[in-house]
Amino acid sequence: TTIYYRFNGGEWTDIGWTTDRPVGEFVFDIDRGVGAYDFTTISTDAAGNKEVLTDESDCTAYIDLHAPSSSCASDEYASGASIDVRYSAHDDSPFVNTELYYREDGGELTDSGLVGHGASGTIAFAPESDGIYDFFTHAVDMAGRSEIMKNEPECTTIYDTTYPLSFVSVPAYVSTATITNLECTGTDNLSGVANMRIYSRFGSDEFAFTGLETDTDHAVFTYHWPKGEGRYELFSIAKDKAGNVQATPPSVVPCYFDMTPPSSSCIEVRISGAVMMVEYLVEDNLAGIAQGKDIQLWFSHDGGDWQHATKATTAFPISRWFVFTPPEQSGEYSFYTIAIDRAGNVEAPPAVADVSYTFGTLKPFPSSLDFGRLMIGQNSVLNLQLMNIGESDVSVTDVVAVSPEGTESEHFQVISRIPFTVAAESYNTISVSFAPATLGTISAVLHVSWQEVGSFRAGTAYVDMVGFGEEFSQPTIAIEASSCGERGDEEMVLVGSLRNPGASREVEAFIAVRGPDGELRFWPGWGTEVSGVSLFLPEGFEVSGYEVLRVPVAGIPSGSYTFYAALAVPGTRYDFIGSISTSHFQAE
Repeated sequence: TTIYYRFNGGEWTDIGWTTDRPVGEFVFDIDRGVGAYDFTTISTDAAGNKEVLTDESDCTAYIDLHAPSSSCASDEYASGASIDVRYSAHDDSPFVNTELYYREDGGELTDSGLVGHGASGTIAFAPESDGIYDFFTHAVDMAGRSEIMKNEPECTTIYDTTYPLSFVSVPAYVSTATITNLECTGTDNLSGVANMRIYSRFGSDEFAFTGLETDTDHAVFTYHWPKGEGRYELFSIAKDKAGNVQATPPSVVPCYFDMTPPSSSCIEVRISGAVMMVEYLVEDNLAGIAQGKDIQLWFSHDGGDWQHATKATTAFPISRWFVFTPPEQSGEYSFYTIAIDRAGNVEAPPAVADVSYTFGTLKPFPSSLDFGRLMIGQNSVLNLQLMNIGESDVSVTDVVAVSPEGTESEHFQVISRIPFTVAAESYNTISVSFAPATLGTISAVLHVSWQEVGSFRAGTAYVDMVGFGEEFSQPTIAIEASSCGERGDEEMVLVGSLRNPGASREVEAFIAVRGPDGELRFWPGWGTEVSGVSLFLPEGFEVSGYEVLRVPVAGIPSGSYTFYAALAVPGTRYDFIGSISTSHFQAE
């Protein structure tokens, strides 16, 4: 038996060693270094028959004198069921195993239990959770040599199976056709955001890509509303670097594009104690009105400048009333509202006020009373209209004539019943008499005190009064026209008085009235012809309270009536004794 060998698949070479023993072993000195040595035997029997030499070897020995080495590589990001780690190994022999080690999120080095065979290949590593994985390979050959364990990873993969999140931020209400603050923000805790796209729809349309996208995790876009005013909805879809795509549909952000101002108006004013309750209506078909400051009350007092009632309060939308405390509880207040919707559209002020309210206020007419010249002991009566120019009833609680000294005057007296009520936008008439007790000019101020019905508002109207007292030495006549009875059933009553403090004498008495038609009519027949009544007045004669005339006010024409009374020398008509007494009456 002869032994042959070949090196790394070369030619067969006789090693020069032959034996005739059927079983044995031989020692082969390596002469060509590391590599693959194939061996075979060729036998020849005693008859000279020789075995044929073929390409087949009986055995192979690998001469391996060095430790193996290895390296690996993997993708930067992965999101599938496993991470593919590609390895390559180097050794004197092809029989080498590559062991895979890993470290998760910077933790301890761990044997994966996975082994790659041969010079190269791929190991499928299945992580148990998302994280950052560092990989190391460790080669071991069949000769028992192994690679020194590495300190630094050869490759790193971010394993991320969680989809990213992204959000759209946009004002809920806008009033411009183009916005410059459409903001998109994305988050991803591992691989990071690779791309974000924004989608929108108008009303109930289908969502569509807006054409807005970014490869960063934050961006601010300019966006033009494609279909005009209305409700839009927007959302974003993010994709991370590991290939995970945000789930749909994500959270949707609504936005109202509204360029049309709202409309509002005041419709009613009511008085409640010391405050005014102003009712209003608001309309806005799209963006709506925000609470509180977005409905404003504006007011004007007695035709002055318009002012924003900043202290007026409202509980919109629960209440449709403004609570307004007027700076002054008198005069006329006018109101309008300005609405501001959530998009910032501001209603234009109206050309005229929506509503107005005038506080109940008494205005005397005329504003002063002049009783003229009267003799001591005479009296004259004038009527005064108290006009309520407001929108609420007032109650007249007291009427008193006050002298310049601040005391109640002894010369002037109110002869109407107190108290009484003056309805809103109406009037009542009171009568004041003047009976001078001293000579010369006599003055006083009439104080008319009133209170608004249903509130604590009160006030006082003032009327200046003046008369002149003369020495009494001759007969006098006086008349007084007044009203009596309830409003609606009033009667006009004309009362006369006659006095002769001196010696007995004859006089002619004239009483006349000038009515709304301008004609002068004479008592007692009330014709237009001048007529009087002849009288004999004894010494010390005096009569008062004589009812000259009584007629229902409803039965006479409306207007002003002035009554005149005078005494004349008999037969002369115009040679008057003393002054002419007058009294006025207003019939409505």
